[in-house]
Amino acid sequence: MSLHEGEFPIDVDLVRTLLAEQFPEWQDLPIRRLETSGTVSAVHRLGGDKVVRLPLIADFARLPGREARWMPHLTPHVPLRVPVHLGLGKPSSVYPAEWSVLEWVPGVPAADSTIADLDEAADALGAFVSALRRVPTEPAPTEGTFRAGPLGRFDDDFRDWVERLPADVDRHAVLRTWEACRSVGEWDAPPAW
Repeated sequence: MSLHEGEFPIDVDLVRTLLAEQFPEWQDLPIRRLETSGTVSAVHRLGGDKVVRLPLIADFARLPGREARWMPHLTPHVPLRVPVHLGLGKPSSVYPAEWSVLEWVPGVPAADSTIADLDEAADALGAFVSALRRVPTEPAPTEGTFRAGPLGRFDDDFRDWVERLPADVDRHAVLRTWEACRSVGEWDAPPAW
């Protein structure tokens, strides 16, 4: 199922072709697509210690380059392990966007069944966000991101996605939380990660 209109056709054969063109040292490693809840990239496991991420649509085509540039700047300041960029793929005749090869970080997706202590998980996430917000933002780009800005800018899209949630999700609770976040007001302090 596609999340976006105009998704690039991405499969294992495409990943292997891109690797052969740009990172031939990894072209013979086993590749398998991972099922994720991500909305920006198709993710493929490469061998036992790497992952390939390819943006799904043109709107996300330059994100891998930004990540490759800024993750090394952020990583030393945060208390959780962040994948290391191993290679940045360039657009080509077979795929029109940047893409990345990163180190595989072992673990399992966070879900109710995998988090033994919700308070501990919340503390770890809070510590990560707090540390990230203390990292200087200069000279980071401020334009061209769809993940920043006033929440009101995202209201219509957010409500549309809430309507698509599975029937077992309490949509009213989700919207109450959204409204509580919006009621805080707009950010009026210096930029932060």
